[in-house]
Amino acid sequence: MLDVLESTWVEKVRSLTAGKGVKVALDAVGGSIGTSLFDCVEANGSIILYGLLSQEPVQFYNASVIMKYLTIKGFGLDNWLSGINADQKIRMAQELVEQLSDPEFKLDIGRKCAFDNYKEACSEQHHQDITGKLAFWNV
Repeated sequence: MLDVLESTWVEKVRSLTAGKGVKVALDAVGGSIGTSLFDCVEANGSIILYGLLSQEPVQFYNASVIMKYLTIKGFGLDNWLSGINADQKIRMAQELVEQLSDPEFKLDIGRKCAFDNYKEACSEQHHQDITGKLAFWNV
């Protein structure tokens, strides 16, 4: 796991992959973090955008995509759900209920925070010895 709040995270990705970059990058944030992923993906790689946490756009030069022959895909749950039939939705819901009902399933909440303080909370989560999920709520 890399801390994307550190200025050297892109260089660490390049170093860990011997300069090649990763095959696939998943972006739940967008903004400058999503933009930096273009420097982390290998030639013929893919970037999948599925989140809007930063509320800022991902920006890239066409040459970044063309010269590396990258594939960029978006994933939105609403669109995905509209593409499956009723039986598939029922099966998905049943599987989810089964997994959540399993006594072995535990969602370890390490800390709760008001959504308005998400930047500070995320930063603290990375720099403190907090285990478990960081849960947000709207005040």
